[in-house]
Amino acid sequence: LALSPDGARLAAAGPNHEVWLVPVGGPSPPEAVGRHRGWVQACAFSPDGTLLASASADHTAIVWDLARREELAALRG
Repeated sequence: LALSPDGARLAAAGPNHEVWLVPVGGPSPPEAVGRHRGWVQACAFSPDGTLLASASADHTAIVWDLARREELAALRG
């Protein structure tokens, strides 16, 4: 789990190797940001909360653009 800098969202591992954003105390439902090929093991927000990094058991780290809900970069190895 990771809490966004503004405290409004949690990033969490979801089913099927997904990365989820969960609103804190709001009426909006959780939504999937993207997916890895293995279990998500860690998440971290950028200081301004616009990017999310996730790391997985598939030996990848992905940086997600949260406004566009798309992958910006992936590190494999």
